Order: sequence, then structure tokens, then C-alpha cells
Amino acid sequence: MKPTKLTYFLLFFFITAGGIFILSETRGLEQSKIEPSNETKEKAAYPGVEIISKIEDESYFHTAVHYPSFKDIELNKEIESYVQRVKSEFRESVHLTGQKHFKNNPAYLSLTFDVYKVDDEVYSFVFSEESYTGGANGNQIAKVYMVNLNDSEFIKGNQVLKDNKESRDFLYSYLKNAFETSEDYSPYFFQEELRSWVYDPDNTFDHVYLREDSLVFKFSEYEVTAGVAGMPEIVIPFGETGRVLNDKWKKNLELKEETEAEDENAENEDQEMPEVQPEENNEASENKKQVALTFDDGPHPRYTQMVLNTLKKHNAKATFYVLGSRVDFYPDLVKQIAEQGNEVGNHSWSHKDLTRLSPEFIREEIKQTNEAIEKAAGAAPNTVRPPYGAQNETVKEVIGLPSILWTVDTLDWKTKNAGDILKQVKENTRDGSIILMHDIHQSTADSLDQVLTFLDQEGYELVTVSELKGL
Repeated sequence: MKPTKLTYFLLFFFITAGGIFILSETRGLEQSKIEPSNETKEKAAYPGVEIISKIEDESYFHTAVHYPSFKDIELNKEIESYVQRVKSEFRESVHLTGQKHFKNNPAYLSLTFDVYKVDDEVYSFVFSEESYTGGANGNQIAKVYMVNLNDSEFIKGNQVLKDNKESRDFLYSYLKNAFETSEDYSPYFFQEELRSWVYDPDNTFDHVYLREDSLVFKFSEYEVTAGVAGMPEIVIPFGETGRVLNDKWKKNLELKEETEAEDENAENEDQEMPEVQPEENNEASENKKQVALTFDDGPHPRYTQMVLNTLKKHNAKATFYVLGSRVDFYPDLVKQIAEQGNEVGNHSWSHKDLTRLSPEFIREEIKQTNEAIEKAAGAAPNTVRPPYGAQNETVKEVIGLPSILWTVDTLDWKTKNAGDILKQVKENTRDGSIILMHDIHQSTADSLDQVLTFLDQEGYELVTVSELKGL
């Protein structure tokens, strides 16, 4: 039988419909490959190091990627290649699972790093990759780079350690004892996996790194412990590393220890900062409408400073929900935020979705950030804002502080337009509103003068979240 016009029409219809379905399944992911993300690049507190941050917040996935950038092109190529591989593997996994599976439970990727100064030339950069792309559990992977910024070269773990039977015997004995006596790790410790890891002749000890006073062994999830233990670390003080450190590094570290006191005194003199004297707001606040302006994801060395200058100009206060990892880079800026009369709140250490973490890891995200804020600002935070506003009863219980969301979303992260930001404030602000902004975008900093002028004209008093909530 010859095909009829209707047959051709139906064939065309189903082919087209199928193409549309496939396109709809992958369209969002493909767009995220080509559309620019919220990317910022900032100078860090460490000489010769900048921080690149890329944050994407889509309906079916969240990504927050942070990595260092150096002056040397070859160093950057290696780091960027690693970051690109992590992102590509995440996207591929999301694509294979299918967008529809993340309708109620979005996929996420968090790539953060900590920096440890060894001496004036050598730094350790320790990455933590955490992701969820379906299934019952997420993934946690560690990656370490030791870098000599003066020579523009990476230092491998096996360049720091001795490699002989005596050294490996000592290492196995030390690590085994550390795991077995640890309250956090001992119930989940895999002794045979540790033995295989230590005595593997092909082990290049890529997850070993130096700190100022110790040698650290970092493990990925499931490498030598059950998944519930996360990414364990075992720290060996320099005084106990004589049988594992090679002669070159023993000499380097001994020279550093001899001059340590002089270097610290010099650094303390250089870091003295003039005190900021904020203007006093003596206007009576009784019977006056109040709103709390809040800024997330900072501090940013340039834009947060712009925000602070504008707040001071208007004799206004705000609450800054900071990331602990960024407080570590910009402690003086956090100190200035507090000294100017603003409130500093906890926004977690690394901007992970807390509802995806175990209570132990939620507690660590909050505790580490609280400690960093208290060290920088002189006082611990009163409130927490969970990343993405994601929370459940477990999160609320574990964080142990009031959890503060928002009532007005300026969408500044999306529009990046001062006029649109002002429009959202004008249309949605009421007495008692908590306004969400982000001090990591220039457009947000640029819009603030207009926003504060409008709020002042409408009779609003700008207060901190704790003042608004009576905490």
C-alpha cells in the first residue's frame, strides 16, 4: 500500500514531536554551556593569587565553583583544565540522568578550595568537590595542588616524601593509629584499603600537602573510610615527620622555623588598619517603618567596599551574610563591615545545599564559618542564612541559630541591572521587609544609592536583621 498524505503528515508529526521532546530535555543544559555564568575575579589576601567564582542557579541544578588564578599562564592552564573536567563530568552526568529527574530535587556541584601558606613562596591549595547527580547519595572528591609561586611550578607529594620501606612502614603505622583512635573516623575505617594505599608502588601521594606547621594526608570519600566519614584528613605535626619528609624539605622547613617570629612581627606591623568611625544615627526609630537590607555571598574586595561607602553616605546599616571561605581571604573587610555598625551573618563555609549534607557536615559548615567571623569581626554571628534558602527541620536543628530568609528578592544576580533592582524594591518592599541582594556584583553596588534614596524618601529606617527581629 502506498503511503497517503495523512501517513506522511503523521510521520512528520511524530518525528517533529520527538525532536522537540529531545530538545526540551537537553535545552536547559545546552544553554548553560554557552550562556555566561555569574563570574567574578578578585584579588585575594595572598600575594600573586586571585579568586575566580562562577555561580549558576537554574531550576534543575545549582553550581558554585571557586578556584585560584595565578600570574603564570602554565599554572593557570593546569588549574583550569581540572576545573573544566569537573564541570564537564557534572554536566554529562546530569544530562544522562535527565532534567526531569531533578524537578523536585535539583542536582548540584560545589567546588571550593582552602589555601595554606607554607612559606613566602609555597602554598597548598586543597579542593573539595561535592556533587549530586541522582541516586541516593552525592559524591565527595578531594584534590590537592602544592605550588611554588616564585618558581611557577607545582610540587608533587612524592617530591616531599621519602620513598622507602621504612618511610612507608612508619606512615602506615601512624595513619592506622590516627584513624583507629579518632572518634569521627574509627567506626568507618577500612584498614585494608589504607594498607593498599600506603604500599601501592604507583602511589604518587597526590593528596598530600604541607601547612605552615604540619604535613597533611587528605582522602576522598570512600577511599579509606565509609562514605559517612566524608573526606577525612590526618595531620602529622612537623616534629613527627622526620622519617617521612625528605632532606630537602626538612631543611626548608627548619629554615622557615628559625625566621618565623621575625616574619610574624613584620606581618603584624603591615596589617595594622585605621579604625573606621561610622556616623551615629540618633534619629528616634519609634513608630518608624523598618526594613533590613541583606547582602549574600561576599565579601568582595571591590564591590563590598562600594556598598559600605554607600551605606555610610546614607547613615544606613545592613546585614552581610558572608561565606566562611571568603572571610578567610578578606578578614580585614569583614572587620570593617562590623566596625561600621553592620551585622555579619553566617552563609555557610562553601555555599553548599545544606539539605543534602549529613548533620555532621552541616555542623562543620556552620561552625567553621562562625569561628572565621568571630576571629575577623570580634563577635560570633547571631543568625544564619542557608545557601539557596534551602532548609528543612534537620538543618534548622543543627545550625542552632535563627535561620533568616527574605521577603523581597531583587533578582540582582539575574538581571544585573540597577534599574531592574530598584524596580523590585519599589514594587515589593513593605514595613518589616527583608531585602535580598548580593555584594559580589558591580550592578548591585551601583544600584544601592538609588535604592537607599527611595527607601529614605518612603520613610524607612535601615536596620540589621537582629534589630528587625528583636534578637
